[in-house]
Amino acid sequence: MNDLIGELSRTPAGLRLDGRYVNNLSYADDMVLLSPSMKRLRKLIKICEGYAKEHNLTYNVNKTEMIILRSGEVPQNIPVVCINGQPVKIVDSFKYLGQIVSSCLKDDADIERQRRALCVVGNMIARKFNRSAPDVPCTFPVA
Repeated sequence: MNDLIGELSRTPAGLRLDGRYVNNLSYADDMVLLSPSMKRLRKLIKICEGYAKEHNLTYNVNKTEMIILRSGEVPQNIPVVCINGQPVKIVDSFKYLGQIVSSCLKDDADIERQRRALCVVGNMIARKFNRSAPDVPCTFPVA
């Protein structure tokens, strides 16, 4: 995968930040391609398809999603993007490395997910101490 990441990083497509192109975020076998246009996104996908073919790999289009980040109106007439001839599903949000990314650039869904997780942990702790003797302190010393 390092060869693919290197080839993508050397490609002048993606988001231009401080004179460099940032077009992929990768962790293990999870990859996010970043592009300001469909033309450049297709260029990045073509590189990925070439790498997959060369290394006898197959991308699972059923696990592939595309999100269009927007700060205003919803774009109309979004062109189809394909991987190996199959269209990629467009979604309003997706989860990457445990974080929810939404097309409207808000973090409400991720905050709600974290709030629920905290409630679960709090309830587990309360359940464990529920049967303790009344003289057992219910507060913990602060280190």
